[in-house]
Amino acid sequence: MKTIYTYILDKLAILIVIFVGGYILYTKIVSSNVVNIFVVMSIFVAFFTSGYLYYYGYIFDCYCFDHGLMHFIASVGHIMIVIL
Repeated sequence: MKTIYTYILDKLAILIVIFVGGYILYTKIVSSNVVNIFVVMSIFVAFFTSGYLYYYGYIFDCYCFDHGLMHFIASVGHIMIVIL
């Protein structure tokens, strides 16, 4: 059952994950002397692609294939942040 409170809580959790991930990525880039530009660009591509797939599925109400792909791409982006 969707209510306004669960909607707000869901969006707040998403924003917290985005800001914490961005902060961790920023601190890893700043603290590293050698930055692998391929890994950093891949992280940004994974972030924007998963966001695109999320909103595409939301707008067109199609979560079947895109939902699993979105989670796979997001997982790859998270693993790259850990590797960096």
